[in-house]
Amino acid sequence: MAELSLFLSSLLAGSIFPASSEAALLYLITQKYSVLSLVIIATIGNSLGGASVYYIGRLGEYAKIERYLRIKPKEIEKYKDKVESFGWWSAFFSFLPIIGDLILLILGLCKANTLLTLGVMTAGKLFRYSLIAYYAKNLEQIAWSIFDFLT
Repeated sequence: MAELSLFLSSLLAGSIFPASSEAALLYLITQKYSVLSLVIIATIGNSLGGASVYYIGRLGEYAKIERYLRIKPKEIEKYKDKVESFGWWSAFFSFLPIIGDLILLILGLCKANTLLTLGVMTAGKLFRYSLIAYYAKNLEQIAWSIFDFLT
């Protein structure tokens, strides 16, 4: 059940809905679940959410994007050249807050190669969750070291 909660929070966080999956991941790490399985579950959920944003862009309906996502075509055009200059490689940074969804949306609008875009996007999301998990495990060890030093 906990893994399903992580998957759903990651899915929502990767989609157009404002959500955070990091807190769920960190909590489950402290509960002694397998870190590898948690990272994989979070990556899959977040990548599926990101794929939904990419495919919304791929539909190419600016009016609906503006209406439902509240992203103005002017804002899209402002970043479009930057994203196009890096192409599908920019999908790696789709894990970044605020601009990550915009990157995927623009890649969809530009009809960037789907497999390459989604593959690089997934690699970026795996990188982020791996870093979070790594530092979460080490942070616990560091905290205990400081505690032992002080006592």
